[in-house]
Amino acid sequence: MITQFMNLIQGRRGVYYCSNWVAPGNGHDLSCITGLVVAHAIGAKYPFADAEAYRDFKAARHFMGV
Repeated sequence: MITQFMNLIQGRRGVYYCSNWVAPGNGHDLSCITGLVVAHAIGAKYPFADAEAYRDFKAARHFMGV
């Protein structure tokens, strides 16, 4: 249930959450993407050039509210 409400608390007070529990399905690939989203939120550049991977990254940013 908490994964469905992450967009409501994500980023408040400057705090970002990432791990396998913040995305539905608790998959390792989603854990990686949420980590990339948080890294991007604090200033890191997205490290990959693949267009489909970037589309997933953008979807994760939207889901996480970042």
